[in-house]
Amino acid sequence: MTLSVPDNRTNQRSPLTPHIPPSSLDLNDNEDLPTELSDSSETHDEGEVQPFHEDLNGRQYLNSVYRLGVDKMYDLLFSESDFMRDFLERRRFSDVVHRPWRKDPDGNQTRELMYSIALNNPLAPKAATVTETQTLYKASQENECYVIDAEVNAHDVPYHDYFYTVNRYVLTRVAKNKCRLRVSTELRYRKQPWGLVKTFIERSFWSGLDEYFRHLGHLILLVFLNLMLFYKLWMLEYTTSSLTASHGLRPQER
Repeated sequence: MTLSVPDNRTNQRSPLTPHIPPSSLDLNDNEDLPTELSDSSETHDEGEVQPFHEDLNGRQYLNSVYRLGVDKMYDLLFSESDFMRDFLERRRFSDVVHRPWRKDPDGNQTRELMYSIALNNPLAPKAATVTETQTLYKASQENECYVIDAEVNAHDVPYHDYFYTVNRYVLTRVAKNKCRLRVSTELRYRKQPWGLVKTFIERSFWSGLDEYFRHLGHLILLVFLNLMLFYKLWMLEYTTSSLTASHGLRPQER
């Protein structure tokens, strides 16, 4: 399976920002390409944009700086990109439906995703349907900061009426072509379960999310590796062509 950057011909971005043209991913734009994979440091660069919302109180799964513009990271994760299609397929998600972004009464942008996931739990069915409601906060600004909450409701799983989960994605600009991605998660209860049920829910919940976000982080790095490889190959071809032209060299005719 090929990993790729977003295919802008089919992406549906939030109405918050205009569509980024394909030229923004042109390999000729040397500054846009990663020279490092990522930096998991907690320290903040001078001039880094500070988010308008803090992390959730549960667990933090990602906190890394990537050499990719914040708008491009947003497109990678929150449009119908090739990257997200590949990721969901690898996670054995099926029947994925994206509803369009709409403005809610508070001025935020929201959309629904619906999909089915395969389950390995012997106490659960082979598959479960999921409804994920994503909220892009109105304070988000292009080229500055995006905060998205994803409320995930799993149906057809044991005790599904007791709980739901919220994942918070915080994308902030560190520099022109550098951004920080933070992801935190919180398990919330609609009604309080008794001891053994709560233990079962939390054990299944946290182990599943550990694997999910570890896989997501690895695939983001693979995208950057692909970009670096393509860029180096392009530079090699460009340098060879330039040297050939400057020296008036031509291939020997046989």
